[in-house]
Amino acid sequence: MKDIKCPSCGKTFRIDPSSFEEILLQIKDEEFNKQIKERLLLAEEDNKKALEILKRELKIKLVEQNNIKESEIQALESKLKIAEEKKINTINDLKNQATNKINSLNNEINKLKDEIKNQSLISELSLKQSK
Repeated sequence: MKDIKCPSCGKTFRIDPSSFEEILLQIKDEEFNKQIKERLLLAEEDNKKALEILKRELKIKLVEQNNIKESEIQALESKLKIAEEKKINTINDLKNQATNKINSLNNEINKLKDEIKNQSLISELSLKQSK
């Protein structure tokens, strides 16, 4: 038989060995379960913290990737704008060249018309003089 003293009232009890073992197992099981719960809570907190850190890291990576994509878009838009300006300048140059060529040909036509008129007048005059 074992003697156990109550911590609350101070009385001493006599318990047979099998009951004593049963009480010890209850106390051990209760303490074990308490420690498991505490460790589970700590592990859960650690997991939450790790998830928060991963979320922040992912957000940072996404922001960095977004910035890179924005830079690439801006570079491509800039290249497109330059290409458009070159195209417009080339078209304007071609228009100017065409206009200049048209003006040159019109001047040449006018000169030829004047020459034809002059030739016609000369022909008429010479015909009149020969009569």
